Amino acid sequence: MAIDDSSLKVNNRKCFFLVAVDIKKKIIKIHPYITNFYEFVRDFVSKMKAEKFYADKAPWLKRGITSAGKTYIHQTFGKRNYVERVILEIKQFAKKFRRSFQNLKSFYLNLKGFEAFYNFFRSHQSLKNIPATSIKS
Repeated sequence: MAIDDSSLKVNNRKCFFLVAVDIKKKIIKIHPYITNFYEFVRDFVSKMKAEKFYADKAPWLKRGITSAGKTYIHQTFGKRNYVERVILEIKQFAKKFRRSFQNLKSFYLNLKGFEAFYNFFRSHQSLKNIPATSIKS
């Protein structure tokens, strides 16, 4: 699992979000939050089944992952590239639909909508289908 965080401005207020990507299945999970603290990372990571998380050197990511009892693996490139690509797509989406990011509730709803679109409707180039359909029951 690759994980990273980023931010968007909503009404001149910096709002953060975490993105986790299952490297094999290409399924994403997004968690928006307002303050940049490790507790949010810990809570987000502790709810996931994965045991290993690839992240950059951000101290709140490292501390949050390890305090959740998961394995933190520092990686600047490689497996983390996919999460960087997803963050870029989220920022492009937010730029196109910036008027729909009016308040914190719309920030949350838009990110969750992007997550649903990405996992269940968008065709993925390397999988040659929609990520959620590649999961075997």
